[in-house]
Amino acid sequence: MNTFSRFSRSLTIVLVFATLVGCSVSPDYDKEIGAKNAKVVEIQMGIYDLDSLQTYVSAVGYRLVSHLGEQPFKFEFHVIDDPMPNAFAIPGGYIYITRGLLMLMNTEDELAGVLGHEISHVTQRHSVKQMQSSVVPGLLEVPGNIVGVVSSDLGNLINAPISTSNQLFLAGYSRSHETEADTLGATLAAKAGYKPAAMGDVLTRMNTSIEYITDQSIEKSYFDSHPYTPERVKNLNQMKGKLTIASSQPIDAAFPQPLDGMTVGENPNKGVFIDQQFIHPTLKFVIDFPNEWTTVNQPLSVGAFEDKQQGLVVLSGVGNNYDAKQNADRFKFAIEDRYNLEVKIIPTTLSDGTVGYLTTLKSDGEDTTNFLNQMWLDHNEGTYRVASLATELLQESVLESMNSFRAMSQQDYDKLTVKTLKVVDIDSSDSLEALNKQYSSHIDLELFKIINGIDENSDTTEMPKVKVVIEQSYQ
Repeated sequence: MNTFSRFSRSLTIVLVFATLVGCSVSPDYDKEIGAKNAKVVEIQMGIYDLDSLQTYVSAVGYRLVSHLGEQPFKFEFHVIDDPMPNAFAIPGGYIYITRGLLMLMNTEDELAGVLGHEISHVTQRHSVKQMQSSVVPGLLEVPGNIVGVVSSDLGNLINAPISTSNQLFLAGYSRSHETEADTLGATLAAKAGYKPAAMGDVLTRMNTSIEYITDQSIEKSYFDSHPYTPERVKNLNQMKGKLTIASSQPIDAAFPQPLDGMTVGENPNKGVFIDQQFIHPTLKFVIDFPNEWTTVNQPLSVGAFEDKQQGLVVLSGVGNNYDAKQNADRFKFAIEDRYNLEVKIIPTTLSDGTVGYLTTLKSDGEDTTNFLNQMWLDHNEGTYRVASLATELLQESVLESMNSFRAMSQQDYDKLTVKTLKVVDIDSSDSLEALNKQYSSHIDLELFKIINGIDENSDTTEMPKVKVVIEQSYQ
């Protein structure tokens, strides 16, 4: 799917929760809802496009699956283009791990431990069992539609999804399900030749990194529906002596070499914010949003909203079936026909010469007048819509934002950088601080230690490779 198609595709998620009794539901149910929502994950989160990394992660996953024995699910493994550390599974055999979590890994054993854990959620059908226990699992976070100021039907015409979260999360598994997945995942890892307790190192490192970045300690109450990480690590370590590790060579003995070249942080190919300015180098446009508004970038849309929810601006693609003028005309006809309201289309020339077709509807309330603005415009090979809702006080600000849309210039490209992970060789004479500086690593020394699993007890003379983060110009 090309970038514009993903950006322009509106999304409707329909989750049908049947009445489930016992374990009578066929695995075909898992396959059905899994296949539907795998498409949602791909559209909303995006699959990372480093083929060598996708191939490697899949190879480790399939080695684990080969030790499951006969089971009804066909597994798939995907790297998600997300800087936040996370891994999740959806029913039917779809396993996902983010760039952010891979960045924290230092051995193939750790990767196998995480994948084994998620595989076990699938084989034990934990998501379906959560439904059975009357915990509706909100399988994916569904973005809310903008509510129109004239009617809910009008809101549906806008249909520009926006959410304050860039993530898709499974609902929390029960403590017993998490413990079972830990146990079965570790057992599966050992059968495939991996250290069964290695996932504990990743869990600890993930906690440490989050605590460092947020400057907040993760308390036990944070894991109300999950076993607390130290307890999980302790349990995993206790399993080491009870499991026999099969003799097997790693898929890549040079780990973390497979991570070399992986994007770190926000991926500029998906568009990035620099302060309140959004730059999308793949789609080649720029748009400014009002100062101090909360900004949101999703694969389907980008936008910003005023913190008191008095204003909202959203940009999304509308496909290629109609050009900008035709879209505006269709909207005008639909509203005038259905609501008997006069709609004026105002051609508006933007700073780069692009012509946008603006419509404004207003609704007089008891305390203020509310405005619904929509502008359609053609850019490169796509047609876009900028929609806004605002009170009278913010109407000027949202129109200014809408009119700021323009094609990218070379100056805009020059603003962009991309951070990538580089795996480098070290020798015993290298100090960690000198090494981090030598490669102009764009993380501080403490975070450098965290992502490489280095603490006061580490013997760095036995580390042939470390990960550093380098920053380069986008072009």
